[in-house]
Amino acid sequence: MNARLSVLAALAVASAWACSSSSSSGTGNGDVGSDSGSSSGSSSGGSSGSSSGSDAGSSSGGSDGGSNTVTGSVSGVSFTADASIAIPGILGATDAAVTGDLLVTLANVSLGGYCAHLQSGITNLASSTTLTLSLISETSVVGPGTYSVPGGGTYLKAGATLQVLDASCKASMFPFGLDATGGSVVVTSVTSATATGTFDLTFNGGSMSGSFSAPICTGVTGAPGDAGATCLP
Repeated sequence: MNARLSVLAALAVASAWACSSSSSSGTGNGDVGSDSGSSSGSSSGGSSGSSSGSDAGSSSGGSDGGSNTVTGSVSGVSFTADASIAIPGILGATDAAVTGDLLVTLANVSLGGYCAHLQSGITNLASSTTLTLSLISETSVVGPGTYSVPGGGTYLKAGATLQVLDASCKASMFPFGLDATGGSVVVTSVTSATATGTFDLTFNGGSMSGSFSAPICTGVTGAPGDAGATCLP
């Protein structure tokens, strides 16, 4: 199981425990759920870039998936979010407590057609830095609301993983990705075409915050950014 799906699976276990210990109540609505339909993605190209240093920075991008911003640094890593994607239903219907899930990935590499590459099985981009937000709702499809990191006793749960890959798509800093230790993701809108929102996350070694406007991409079975998977130079 890859790092992103491991985060989602852990959230699912927490969901099942919370559901068995108290009656379920919560909010969440939108047009994207655990069942995915026809694919949609972006087709425009753009620039790529990454940066690292001891000082926190601010960057924005979005030439391959809306307007995205990332501010801050973790262990000297900061990056420009030139691409984004939102993948619904990747966890699958493995837990009765989980009604909807959505992965939102921000990446520093923009090559055009990000969704099409993921649908073809290419889940890694060489020399890339990615931040993946893993969102779970116990009561509805993933929609507007505040998703807590870690989920705890809430019914809207989130995880976040930072990954840095080298030119061969091997993890160059965090062997299994670095998971956020706290914070939240606020989803403002989810439609059949786009997911938008903001995030404010803490990690061992720093923090990151920002915003995303990510096109929905269906028909994907592998999460982007995982070391050891198919690599696109």
